[in-house]
Amino acid sequence: MTAPVSFAHPWALWLLLLVLFTVALGRRRSGIRWRVATILRAATLALLALALSGPSVRVAVPGASVVFAVDRSLSITPDEQRAETAVVREALARMRSGDRAGVVTFAGRAALRRPVEAHPAVEDPGPAVDPDATDIGGAIDLAVRMLPPEGVRRVVVLSDGAENRGDAVAAARAARQAGVVLDAVPLVSGPPDEVLVEEVTAPQDVHVGEVYEVRAALRATVPAEAVVTLSRNGVAADSRHVSLSPGEVIVPFSETAMRGGVVRYRIDVLASPDTIPENNHGEALVVVRDRPSVLFVAASPWKRSASSGVPQAGQPSTPNTVSARPSSSRRSESPRAPTGAWSSTTSRRST
Repeated sequence: MTAPVSFAHPWALWLLLLVLFTVALGRRRSGIRWRVATILRAATLALLALALSGPSVRVAVPGASVVFAVDRSLSITPDEQRAETAVVREALARMRSGDRAGVVTFAGRAALRRPVEAHPAVEDPGPAVDPDATDIGGAIDLAVRMLPPEGVRRVVVLSDGAENRGDAVAAARAARQAGVVLDAVPLVSGPPDEVLVEEVTAPQDVHVGEVYEVRAALRATVPAEAVVTLSRNGVAADSRHVSLSPGEVIVPFSETAMRGGVVRYRIDVLASPDTIPENNHGEALVVVRDRPSVLFVAASPWKRSASSGVPQAGQPSTPNTVSARPSSSRRSESPRAPTGAWSSTTSRRST
């Protein structure tokens, strides 16, 4: 059985002999003044000896309560998830009598998986809610609320630290002020086997008949084989098989504007190996404009005779429609009446 009191420097207790020596010397003196002085000297030497010995007292306290906050966002690879599960299992196996533990999983939001209880059975912490984000601060807040008010309270966070929501620093500061010990188990590993679509680029607007390119920028962390599919307005239009090396690769697709309107392009990548399929897509919009046309309407008080082509007074001319194309250099002019025709009309009205 462990002694309730222990000393870091037991040799310092030999200094208590000085107390006896001081008391013995004080007896040789008479008077109340000397007796008080002897008592004070003896007490000072005793306290000094005890302080130098470094005493410690063992006090029975309630068992510790621990909550494990396990990151299950998409940035955690399958190998890291297995490592998280192994850490939690090992910690639970080492729990002492009276200890209690609970489990929280988190990503964009935290969720309770096991309440704080004695020796909980945890096979797998399970998935998280909103896996596209990581809110470490929210997980710490939930874990602190789960802990009982008494005893040793501790929160253990298992994460890669890739927080993109919430405030983990503020949550950790609040936990410390509440008397909760916060520990972190970083998940350190190499980059995951990943292929993703960084962006899809295309011209903003083109004209009918114009040839242009839709480009897919892919990034791979490891060598991979991928099938890149281009869809036009929801219908698969082209597909390429590409061999990817670590880094960025541009996959171009040639397109021809057939008719006016808005064309929606989508790139889909099916790759192996790959970890996160949700980032294997990208989209772009292209506005196709029709060739512009200009309508010229000219009105005049004459018409051309069928035989001579000279305008006749009092009749409007037929409107002329001219199609103007950007590549054409032709110009259209309104018909001009000969001078003689105007003179004839004027003379008739004067009479």
